[in-house]
Amino acid sequence: MYYWRKDNKPLTALEAVKMLANNAKYIIAVGTCASFKGVSGAGSNITGVMSVENVLSQNNKSKVINLPGCPVHPYIIGGTIMNLIMDNQLQLDSLRRPTLYYSSKNYMIKKIIFLIVL
Repeated sequence: MYYWRKDNKPLTALEAVKMLANNAKYIIAVGTCASFKGVSGAGSNITGVMSVENVLSQNNKSKVINLPGCPVHPYIIGGTIMNLIMDNQLQLDSLRRPTLYYSSKNYMIKKIIFLIVL
């Protein structure tokens, strides 16, 4: 599905996020770049990279769920989506990450990271 601007050109990702956020129940920022600007936004950030949360209006920021990682493990993406579909209330930490997957005490995430490194 493509969304088009009035000048008959496709929307940019930035335009799409801003436009579609108003009607979204949740906004999932998948990856470190989408969640926290990533490496591209480090230092002087000459490219002007912004996280999804930073491009949204104030009333849409509370909808963001950050899934950092490069790449994000598919179990984390799928598990987050399934929990949202099933209307399970996800507990988020101060960085808006699901504590189910992003907790220093969470065995599952440590196990996933360990398996990726192997």
